[in-house]
Amino acid sequence: MATTLHPVKRELWRLLGGVALCAVLVLGAFMLLNAQLDRLHRTQERFHGPALAMSAELNTALASMTAPPGVSAAAVNQLDDEVAFVSSVAREFGRAQALLASLIALHERARERGFERATQRLARAGEELRTLEASHRGEPLALARLASQRPLYASVVVQQTQRLHEEASLQLRARQAKAQRLFAGVFILVSAALGLALALQLRRSLRGIDGILAQERSAREHVAAVLAAVPDLWFVIDDQGRFCEVSDAAHPHLETPWPRLEGQSFRLVPAPAEPVRTPALPSGAQRQAQSVEYEVPGTPAHPRAFEARLVPTDNDRWLYLSRDISERKRAEIAMSRGKEELERQVAARTAQLTIARDAAEEANRAKSDFLSRMSHELRTPMNAVLGFAQLLGLDPSVSGQQRQSLDHILRAGKHLLHLINDVLDLAHVESGRMTLSPEPLSVEDIVHEVVALMRPLAQSRRVRIDVEPMSGSVVRGDRLRVRQVLLNLTANAVKYNRPGGWVKLRTEAEPDGRVCIVIEDSGQGISPEGLRRLFEPFVRLGAEQDTVEGTGIGLSISKRLVELMNGRIGVESEVAQGSRFWISLPADKLAPPPSADGTVPGALGLDLRAAPAVVLYVEDNPDNLALVMRIVERHPYVQLLSAPSASLGFDLARSQRPDLILLDIHLPDSTGYALLGRLRAHVSTRDIPAVAVTANAMPHDEARALGAGFAAYVTKPIDVRRFDAMLREMLVRGREGG
Repeated sequence: MATTLHPVKRELWRLLGGVALCAVLVLGAFMLLNAQLDRLHRTQERFHGPALAMSAELNTALASMTAPPGVSAAAVNQLDDEVAFVSSVAREFGRAQALLASLIALHERARERGFERATQRLARAGEELRTLEASHRGEPLALARLASQRPLYASVVVQQTQRLHEEASLQLRARQAKAQRLFAGVFILVSAALGLALALQLRRSLRGIDGILAQERSAREHVAAVLAAVPDLWFVIDDQGRFCEVSDAAHPHLETPWPRLEGQSFRLVPAPAEPVRTPALPSGAQRQAQSVEYEVPGTPAHPRAFEARLVPTDNDRWLYLSRDISERKRAEIAMSRGKEELERQVAARTAQLTIARDAAEEANRAKSDFLSRMSHELRTPMNAVLGFAQLLGLDPSVSGQQRQSLDHILRAGKHLLHLINDVLDLAHVESGRMTLSPEPLSVEDIVHEVVALMRPLAQSRRVRIDVEPMSGSVVRGDRLRVRQVLLNLTANAVKYNRPGGWVKLRTEAEPDGRVCIVIEDSGQGISPEGLRRLFEPFVRLGAEQDTVEGTGIGLSISKRLVELMNGRIGVESEVAQGSRFWISLPADKLAPPPSADGTVPGALGLDLRAAPAVVLYVEDNPDNLALVMRIVERHPYVQLLSAPSASLGFDLARSQRPDLILLDIHLPDSTGYALLGRLRAHVSTRDIPAVAVTANAMPHDEARALGAGFAAYVTKPIDVRRFDAMLREMLVRGREGG
């Protein structure tokens, strides 16, 4: 683990770093100047010194060709010793050529700027010497005389070059002196700046050290004050494991006087009632905080408990704290007892809630049984009322006044039946026992079904129903419940409209991938107060004073059904302007239709004259039996057999082998399910289609019947036209199966 420097040491290291930085900067400046001077000196030694020496020697050689030693210039033509003269001039001429070539080579090798022209002129001078030598190669005396009497171009060039080198040498020396002066100035400035910076750094470091020392003093005083305020008894133990400092020599927990305890080896203070594990005082990497709880002698009513805690400090020392935790122990005991009491109360309350839950579930089951029984008991008399009323309505001999009375009976009976269905639906929704079968649904198909059912009502109230194109709109939901909601909303739009008004149905695509089905009308509208209570059960917003029939629970059921299908329902309305209801359901896709592999036989084109059909009806209620007998009598080639009990029905089915069996679910000696099981178990009756005819109209009742093997499910009150269609379909199926 990395160690942290003391703040004072950190400030000193900063100061030392500043000094080192100054030294590095001064040394760097000195090295830069030294390198510059060294470069100038090397240039002087490499180029200008040798060039000046060669120029001086070349001047000497050129001057020696003007006259032989001891001979004046005027006496050259009369010179008798031609050999000596020619030899002397030729020797100096050759030496001058060699020196000039060396000087040119030196210039070309050095390539110093400012000497390009001098190099070119030296080259021309050398060319002149070579030309003279070439033109007088066979006349050495003439060459000697010409060289001695004629001033050479080379001598002028060499003198000029020599002057250039002297000037360059002077410039180098001037630059050296300037660089030395510059270094001296920069050194003085840098030294002054660094000295000032060092002084500021030193001042800041000293202030920082003073501040750190002051903080440490304040921290020590704060720690001392905190420790003095701590009620715990604490000691400082040295690296030898001996007591060396105490918080309070007069502390009440210090049973042994401090003078006797000081310098003694570590032990628990105050002493425990029984031997306990004493915390160890390890050294090195094993030093870590330790604690132990123990009890000390006390009264039984007020037991005393202490916590000994060892905390390692610097310099291999330890801080030992002895804390009285008697109150905490008593609080923990009280808390434990309170927790046990709370758990006991929670267990008792849980048992009470379990009993209440079981009672609620039992009440819910009783309510469901009551609703199912009431549905059966209400539908049974309604079956006779509506059934015979429908039969009378189909009789052409009924007078107009009687037909109006029958219409009133049918309308009142159907209204009562709708009330029964709505109450049962509301009970199922509120109990959470509504079972849905979601599937992809074509909105266009369902809307056209709803409109077809609503057109007679709309025509009677002179309301126009318009449907916008909905091709391609598909939602996911329960077909029966989606149609029920749309029927309810459309029926309300028609019933609460004005004569000559309109109702529009259309769809809208929503951004979140849902489909919105909208029902707009030109009716009387709803007030803002009414909108807030619109979806509450049994609220009709004053319509109960009107002639419009209703219960006030249709919208409540619709809202809960839509929510169960993961949808939303809403309304926007303005008084005297109309309303706009909408339901939003998740979008879906229809499965591709199966390929056509044959024609479907007609379900209604059966000729029964050659072999009349036999139908067995097992029913114990005389009114229901009489109704079905009257319905069947309308078909001349269908014979109806009846049985009031399950046992007689089974015997008749075995002996007569009818084409169709109609079974009531509730029979005096058995149930329709048990009788169906016996029929399916016998070889002579297992293939005869059986239809359940019952007043049990709950959705789960129908699902159970179809799952048990019934071919169809007919609920009471019987709809005569639907019963006729079922009868023909079942007889066709039975004949084709036979």
